[in-house]
Amino acid sequence: MQREQKIHLLDQAMIECNWGTPKSKIIDRPEWAQILTADAVHSSANCVFRSRLASSEVQAKVTQTFEQYEAMKVPYRWLVTPLTEPADLSKVLISKGMTLLYEATAMMSSVEDQIQPMPEGVSVVKVDLNNVEVYVETFVRSWELPSHQVADFKKDVIYGLETSADRFLPFVAYYKNEPVGTSALLNIPSGGYLAAGTVDPKYRGRGIYRAMVSHRAEVAKQLNHDCLLMHAKKLTSAPICKKLGFEAVFDYQVFSKEK
Repeated sequence: MQREQKIHLLDQAMIECNWGTPKSKIIDRPEWAQILTADAVHSSANCVFRSRLASSEVQAKVTQTFEQYEAMKVPYRWLVTPLTEPADLSKVLISKGMTLLYEATAMMSSVEDQIQPMPEGVSVVKVDLNNVEVYVETFVRSWELPSHQVADFKKDVIYGLETSADRFLPFVAYYKNEPVGTSALLNIPSGGYLAAGTVDPKYRGRGIYRAMVSHRAEVAKQLNHDCLLMHAKKLTSAPICKKLGFEAVFDYQVFSKEK
């Protein structure tokens, strides 16, 4: 696959993996991709993923989009990627009051390259409505999720399991029968998308994160995917995934405006 194809594949995966909630409206066009979610607590639920604008329309479109989100009274984000036009759009976003939230890396790997033996004492279990509480509790503990976001997170997980069980595949990792990590595989058209992988800080360094990647690769293979896709924070997850053999295809910026 040529580099340009990889860029477009990972760009499209950004919107495919963000299906939102019942309140979400998703726009997906070649020049513009966006999600709008009424009453969302987290800015990731209101985001411009793709913007390819003519120089003459930048100011008006940015202002219109800001006003759209401000009217909803929600925090929101805007991604600046290699496909963003104009290339200096970040300057306009900053001038309008957005700040750089973090930098991220779009990454991919073949499925076969990520399948490894499971470490001793580690197992990975699929999540359904019967063990969703374990998933939520482990996720909250591992990610140190703020308490005011827990109820909405649980609601979103249950919504995904009830409406998209063939698309949203979450897992809990166990170490010696103790739940210590969570992860998810999103079965999207672009490939097997790896999301939300984390391990309780007390259990890191035991190969658990690697085991969760390997397990999801096995599941992706069963779903007839050839590649694994992910978007990782540049300074935290990305270096780990590079060591696991993932290719860093491009870096991008995530700007936000919080309430």
